[in-house]
Amino acid sequence: MVGIAGRSRACTTCRRAKVRCGKRAWGAGLSPYSVFINGLSLVEILPDNEAAEDQSMIIPAGVSPDSDELFMTHLMKSLFTTPQTDNNCNIVAISPWVLASLQPDHQKRSAVLAVRAAAAAYYGKLYRHHCALTRGATLYTMVLGHVQRDINDPVHVVDTITLANTVFLALYEMVTFTDTTAWLTHFLGIGQLIKFRGPHRHQTRVEKELFLTVRYFVVLAHLIQNKRCFLEDRAWKLVPWASDPSSKMTIDYILDIFCDVPGILDDVRWSQTNSHSTQDGQRGRAKLCIRINALFKRLLQWRTNWEARFSDSCFSVALSALRDLKAVHLDTYPFLDAVFFTKTIHVAEMCLYNSVLVILHRAWNAVSSSTNVPPSFGTAASDLNSAILLPPGKGSLKEITREICRMVYYQLLFCPGHIGAIQLILPVQVAYQNVVPDSEEAHWLSKIISHIAQSHGFEAVRYFQSSVEPIVFM
Repeated sequence: MVGIAGRSRACTTCRRAKVRCGKRAWGAGLSPYSVFINGLSLVEILPDNEAAEDQSMIIPAGVSPDSDELFMTHLMKSLFTTPQTDNNCNIVAISPWVLASLQPDHQKRSAVLAVRAAAAAYYGKLYRHHCALTRGATLYTMVLGHVQRDINDPVHVVDTITLANTVFLALYEMVTFTDTTAWLTHFLGIGQLIKFRGPHRHQTRVEKELFLTVRYFVVLAHLIQNKRCFLEDRAWKLVPWASDPSSKMTIDYILDIFCDVPGILDDVRWSQTNSHSTQDGQRGRAKLCIRINALFKRLLQWRTNWEARFSDSCFSVALSALRDLKAVHLDTYPFLDAVFFTKTIHVAEMCLYNSVLVILHRAWNAVSSSTNVPPSFGTAASDLNSAILLPPGKGSLKEITREICRMVYYQLLFCPGHIGAIQLILPVQVAYQNVVPDSEEAHWLSKIISHIAQSHGFEAVRYFQSSVEPIVFM
C-alpha cells in the first residue's frame, strides 16, 4: 500500500474486524456504516485463524447447540410479543418484521445471526450468563461484516432485512454497552439508512411496522445528540400511511409531534449563540417563539382528542395495592398513589406526551422574554379535585413531572415482557432532569433508572450518567 509500509489506512475498528472500512468506502460523513461499527472494540474480536464460514458454529463452553433457540424464545417473549384480543381469545402476536427476519434464507443468513446475537446478549445480561454474553459477542462481530457488505451493495442497501439487521445490532448495544456512544450513533446510522430508503419504502405491512418500531429511537438519538432530525419533514408523517390512512393510530400522531422536537431544540441553541440585541437575533427569537407555541397547540389538540376518547382508561392505585404487586423501591416512592391504565398503549402515549411537554416548556423558558407559560397552556391550580391526570392544557413543570413518575409502575408491572422498561428510557430521564436534585423524587428516580438497567437489561437508560453531552433543555 502507498504510504507507510505494512500499514492499513482503514480505521482501527475495521482493521480488527477485518472488514472494508465504511468511512473510506463512502467518504467522511456519508456512510451510515461508519457509525454501525462504532463500539466494536468493546467486544473481543475473533482470532485471525477463525474462518468466517465456521464462526457461526462456535459454541462457548456452557452453551449447548440448543441454547440459541432458548435465547431466541426468551427475546421474543421479552420484547417482541404483543397480547391482542380477538373474539374474547387471547392471542400473542409477534411483529411482522421480526417474523420476516426469522425466515430461513441462505442469501440472507445474516438476518438470523443478527437476531441470535441480540437474543444471546439479552439473555446473558438479564441472567448474568457469561457464556451467553460470549456467544452474543461472537455473533455480533460476525454480523457487522455482513451488514457492511449489504450497505455497500446498491441493491441490498434498501432491503428491509438489511434495515432489520441494523436494529438488532442496536438492541445488542443498548443491552451490553455501558458507553452510550455506540447505540446512539448506531441509531443515527439507522436514520441515514431510513432516509436513503425514502418514505415510499415503508408502506407495506412489514416495512411500516419496522419503521414504526425504530422511528422513536431514531428521534431519541437525534434529541440526545443535539441533532436536527429529518423525520420532521411532512412526507415522513404522511407517505407510510398513504395506502391506508385509517391505520394511523393515536400514538403515531404524538410521535409525529415528537419528530419536531430535536429541530426546535436545535433552533433554540442557535438562538442562544446569537446576540439578542441584534435585529436578526430578535427577529429569530420571535419566529422561534411562534413555532414553539404552534407545537404546544398541536400537543393540546392531541391531548384534547385523547381525553375525549380515552378519559375512562386510567385509574388511581393506592400504595397498599402496589405493595401487593411487589412494586420495586416502594419504600422510597414519594407519592400517595400511582396511575394505571386499561391498555398498555395508553401509558406509552401519555408518557411520551408528558415528556415532550416538559421539553417544550424548558425550550419556551429559554427563548421567551415572558415568564409565563405559552398562550396555549395555563398553569394548573394546586387542587385538581379528583382528576387522575392533569386536564388538557394544564400543568406546571413540577406537576407534569409528577405525572410521569406516577405512571412508571404500571409500565414496569403490566407491559408485556420488558417492553415497558424500554419505553421508559426517555420519560424517566426527562423526569430525573427536572426534579429538585437530592429530593425524594430524585432519589427514587435514580433507583428506578438503575433497576431498568440491571433488572430489565437496558444500559441505554443511563445515557445522562454517561459521557454524552446532556440535552440542554431537559
